[in-house]
Order: sequence, then structure tokens, then C-alpha cells
Amino acid sequence: MPSGPRARAVRPQPTRARRAHDEAVTGGGARERAARYGPEDDLETTETTMTSRLMTMTARLDTLSDEHRERLMALAHEVRYAAGARLFEERERADRFWLIREGDVALELRVPGRPAAVIENLGQGSLLGWSWLFPPRRWHMSAKALTGVRAWEFDAAEVRRLCEEDPRFGYVFVLACAEVIGHRLEDARTRLLDLYGPYGSGLPR
Repeated sequence: MPSGPRARAVRPQPTRARRAHDEAVTGGGARERAARYGPEDDLETTETTMTSRLMTMTARLDTLSDEHRERLMALAHEVRYAAGARLFEERERADRFWLIREGDVALELRVPGRPAAVIENLGQGSLLGWSWLFPPRRWHMSAKALTGVRAWEFDAAEVRRLCEEDPRFGYVFVLACAEVIGHRLEDARTRLLDLYGPYGSGLPR
């Protein structure tokens, strides 16, 4: 018995937050992802998955549900900086942060009696700024645009408020930030040993 025409599946259109996030990760083209972790998944699975991903903030934020990503990106606005611009200075008030969409930013650390040390260069997909998370909320380093930079900028107080209102979002988001902080502190230690330690960091170059 002949069957009628099959119904064609309609793929849902990505939300504004989904498109913005994909652009931050890939520079404009959406990337296929192997898994999506929604509110029904347990936090242990989310944590394990995050640590196995590429070490960019946008990759870590893939563990957010679409609803949480939508709420986060609703707080973002696009900014641009020219090459050479100073985004923030060490010990100044930390009241915002950025997700880099395009360009490169150098993190610098003051060293008494010496020129500022470049600790790390950040590029597309990186979190710029984490000192806003914890008191006294002062920048631990300085940041300078090495090239023209496009980024999503977030007001720190608004994101902290979102974390307080939605503990699940707060857990996943702060965990992602904590991973970045851990790697960045290790990079700072290694870089300073390379520059000023009597035997360097001891790591291969």
C-alpha cells in the first residue's frame, strides 16, 4: 500500500544568544557540538565535561542550557578597542569583564623595579577579567589590546545578581571562571619564574 509523502523535520532556528555564542567561539560559523547538557543533567556530569573541553571560556559555557545562555547574553553588549588601548589597570576597581570575539589582549603584571611582565596573550573565546568575582574586586593585572579587539562586555554586578538568583547557573558559570583562574595563575607563576627565577620555571620551552 503506497504511503503518503513523509513530513520533513523542521530544524529550530537558533536564538540570538545561541548565534552570539557560536560567533564568539568560531568567528561567525556555527560549530557542531556532540552533546548538550540541560537542567535535568546532574552537576557532576557537567563538571566532568567542562574539564575535558578546550580551554576557552566560550567552550566551557557550552555546558549552560539554552535558557541560561539566553539570560547571560541578554546582559552583554558589543564593544571595540583599537590596538594599543588600555582596557584596565592593576589595582583599579573591577566592575566588568569581557568575552573576546576577535583580536588579542596582553595581560601584564607589575614587578617592582622592573618593566611590567607580559603574563599571557588572550585571543578569541577567552575570558578577560575575573577579579570582579571576589572582594576587594580590584584588578590583579593590567590589560592592553595588541590588535583591534571586538568583545562582549558584561556588567559584573548584573552577572553576580544573576548567579544569586539562579544557583544552578551560578554554579556552572563560577566553575568555568574558576578553571580559567587556576590556569591563569599557573601561567603567571611559570612566566615570572622564566623571567626572574634563578633557574627559570624548569619547564621545556
